[in-house]
Amino acid sequence: MRFVVDSMLGKLARWLRVMGHDAQYRTFYETGELGVLASKGLIVLSRDKKLLAEGIPFILIHSDKVGEQLLEVNREVDLRGFRELRFSRCLECNVCLEDADPEDSEEALPEYINLTMKGKVRRCPACRRLFWPGSHRKNMEEQLKVWGF
Repeated sequence: MRFVVDSMLGKLARWLRVMGHDAQYRTFYETGELGVLASKGLIVLSRDKKLLAEGIPFILIHSDKVGEQLLEVNREVDLRGFRELRFSRCLECNVCLEDADPEDSEEALPEYINLTMKGKVRRCPACRRLFWPGSHRKNMEEQLKVWGF
């Protein structure tokens, strides 16, 4: 799914990316920009009730807690049916990850990771960050389970 997340919901954007969803996020949007993005089919997520007056279709997020925010979104659109997409996007850039060139990851990662994660390392083509299924990923998977995902 494709979301545009307003400046008050940065953690929500990050967790939507963990779940494999396209979650555009910036700290500032120009006047009218969210409406344009909504007209292009993106689902707008916001805590700003003023959008109601502007007539922009959006999901109003009430909670301050990211797990509850995910549940609020899930009440409107099904987030649970996309398990195969988890960990497929850069958590910083929102770009789809690619398989990392073993030579690139060999220089950038500790030897232990290179030996144990051969063929499992992914790279963001935009920011060049590397991702692999380590303990941090397991912790995120556990947190998603706690939240019901």
